[in-house]
Amino acid sequence: MTFLTTAKDKKLLEWLHRKLKAKYGGCSFKTGNRIKYLGIFINVNDDGSIDLDCEDVFTDMLKDYKIQKKSTYPAGRGLFNIRGKGTDLTDEQKSEYLSRIMKIQYYAKKVRVDLLTTLAYLRTRVSVATTEDWGKLTRLLYYINETKSQKMSFKKCGSMVPEVSVDTSHGTHSDRKGHTGIIARLGNSTIYASSNKQKLVTRSSFECELVGLGNATQWIKWWRNFLIHQRMIREDHCMQVWQDNKSTILAAIQGRSNSRRTKHIDIRYFEVKELVEEKKIKINYMPTDQMTSDFMTKPLQGGAFMRIRGTIMNSG
Repeated sequence: MTFLTTAKDKKLLEWLHRKLKAKYGGCSFKTGNRIKYLGIFINVNDDGSIDLDCEDVFTDMLKDYKIQKKSTYPAGRGLFNIRGKGTDLTDEQKSEYLSRIMKIQYYAKKVRVDLLTTLAYLRTRVSVATTEDWGKLTRLLYYINETKSQKMSFKKCGSMVPEVSVDTSHGTHSDRKGHTGIIARLGNSTIYASSNKQKLVTRSSFECELVGLGNATQWIKWWRNFLIHQRMIREDHCMQVWQDNKSTILAAIQGRSNSRRTKHIDIRYFEVKELVEEKKIKINYMPTDQMTSDFMTKPLQGGAFMRIRGTIMNSG
């Protein structure tokens, strides 16, 4: 069993080690400014900032997969498009396809959140994967080869205000289901990122955004309770949630829409209204080009990709 413990005073860690050793016998104890935990290096810098990286793991992975080429971006603009030109993978190839995705996914969730959007699409293709999908997976590995030293950084900040950005992309997938992206930040550091295909078809970008906001609500409630119990925020704290669709904000606050076409959306998505009324969350408008969660809904390119990646990874 391996576990990670932090403390302001090193003497507390030494005390814990003595207690564990007395109870369970031989157990190793390692301290320092660079520690490897579950394949991820945790680096404590002189300025108090913390970096996470998994360069060693990716280097070995790329060597095993014989990847030498590089790519500036994890995917092309047509990531979600299915051209139908590929041939079906064999069962053995599909197994390898899934294996590679899951290996990358583990480190993407913990460190390399810039890989999540591409992985979210690739996961939807596991059972019907073709050579076209294999090519998109290989493109992702080229990007990892280009950026294997990329770190996720956590830096000191004067204001530790929690905020959540929620964005969606309407009708993105081949079955016309949308895609939801969530970025949660504490101060200037990203502590949670999510990129997932929606589970139902929506008829407009307005409905798609409403579904995405409803999906995010469950996690926001959990995070708020966690921060309260950690005594980082007060019990009456109002979480800041950012959205780029004014109609969605209005509908979420009212708990209804003036349009009849939204009645088929399950009532659970309108629990947002209760949280707003209870002042547990506040939904704010932000232009799309400033939404960090936009990164999690589509394969951005060029300056937009570099800018938002720098913000999310705190490497800018």
